[in-house]
Amino acid sequence: METSDIIAICAAFIALSSTGIGIWQGYLNRQHFRLSVKPHITITSGYFNQSPISYSLCNDGLGPAIIKKYSICINEEDIEIVSQDQFKEVFNKLNMEFPDFKFLIPTKGEAYISGKNIKLLELFPKENTHEEVLNKLDGIKFKILYSSIYNDKVFTYHGNS
Repeated sequence: METSDIIAICAAFIALSSTGIGIWQGYLNRQHFRLSVKPHITITSGYFNQSPISYSLCNDGLGPAIIKKYSICINEEDIEIVSQDQFKEVFNKLNMEFPDFKFLIPTKGEAYISGKNIKLLELFPKENTHEEVLNKLDGIKFKILYSSIYNDKVFTYHGNS
């Protein structure tokens, strides 16, 4: 084997190694970019004294959350919320008198930026019925399917805090 053959083999090895390292670095960059825009949705509940009872959606992740589906679960039954009529069904299943309330329905494809906090549901119970309403609301869980801007994976929030 001549010197030129050894140089050629070394050059080929270096070229293949640098190609492999470049591909690996590209893979790591792609993972980093996806993680740097990963959303994380939570639902928080709020109640103080005789104030309205509220449930708020918060995106406390790093990137926008693209909504895929929004529903409310009662006893493991999903009720997809697309209008006020579904809230009547929710209150009936909770054996609640239809209360005064305000709501916002996250629609499919809607994006919520990181740090955004919106009220999904705000209930205004009649006087002296707050504890009764709160006890009935223990059976409610929110289910939100959402994705990042890459739309490569669907995340699920299922719960209520």
